[in-house]
Amino acid sequence: MKKLEWERVEGIHSAINKFVVYEKFAEMNNKYDVQNFSKILDEFTEDSELETICENLGINKVKPQPRFEFASYEAKKFDIAKLSMAQLSPPKEKMS
Repeated sequence: MKKLEWERVEGIHSAINKFVVYEKFAEMNNKYDVQNFSKILDEFTEDSELETICENLGINKVKPQPRFEFASYEAKKFDIAKLSMAQLSPPKEKMS
């Protein structure tokens, strides 16, 4: 009985030890990956990426398009209880 218990305890200890070692190395790998990934993100620029793509595809560099800007919009708040009937009625003509 003592021998069986000793083998069981040894098996549990071995399994826990393997798990701890696995988790430790998994955490270290994640830290390494995060450091490398953050370095790549810090060095990334759209121009260098476009240049690399064009270089690998053998095409001339295309100028980046200007950024699209939306027209300014100011939201208005309405008190629903104070809307007039004209504001609540549907439009008289279809908009095209």
